[in-house]
Amino acid sequence: MLAVLLYHNFLLAPGLNRQKQLLAQIEQINNGLKKVKAANIKAEQVYDSKSLQERESVLTKLLPIQWKRAELLRWLTKAIQNNGLIFEEQTLQEQTPQALYQSLDIHLKLNGKYVQLQQFLQILKQAPRLLVLEKLHVENPTPESRDPKLKIEMILSVYKRLGLIATKKKL
Repeated sequence: MLAVLLYHNFLLAPGLNRQKQLLAQIEQINNGLKKVKAANIKAEQVYDSKSLQERESVLTKLLPIQWKRAELLRWLTKAIQNNGLIFEEQTLQEQTPQALYQSLDIHLKLNGKYVQLQQFLQILKQAPRLLVLEKLHVENPTPESRDPKLKIEMILSVYKRLGLIATKKKL
C-alpha cells in the first residue's frame, strides 16, 4: 500500500498536475481564438456591401467622377454675386492626374468688402462638393477708408476621382 501511495504522490501526481495545467492553457487559447474570430466577424459586418455603398455614395457626392464645370461655375457665380462681390477675372487650370484623383484649380479675382468676403467663405464651406481654398490674398488699396473695397485673389481646388474604389466582395 505504501508503494502505491509513493507511486501516486511522486510519479503520477506531478504528471496529472502538468496535464491539468496544459488543459487550462489550451482552454485559454481556445477562448482567445473565439474572441478573435468574433472580432473578425464583427469587422467584416462593418464592411458589408450596404456600408460600402453608403460610403461610396458620400464619396461620389464630394469627389464625383466628372467635373460638371458648368454646374460648378454657375454655383460659384451665384454665391459670389449673392454676397455682392464683383468678378474681375476667373480662370480654370486642370492639374496633372494623381493616382486616384485629379484637381481643377479655379483662380478668382474679386472686388468687395470684408463682410462680403466673410460671407462668401462661409458659403464655400457649404458647397455641394469638396472645394479647397488653396490660396487667399487680400489687398486693401485704400487703407484710410473705414469700409474699403478689397482686391481679392483666391485659388479654389475642386477634385474628381479617376478610378473606382476597390470594394470587398460579398461573403
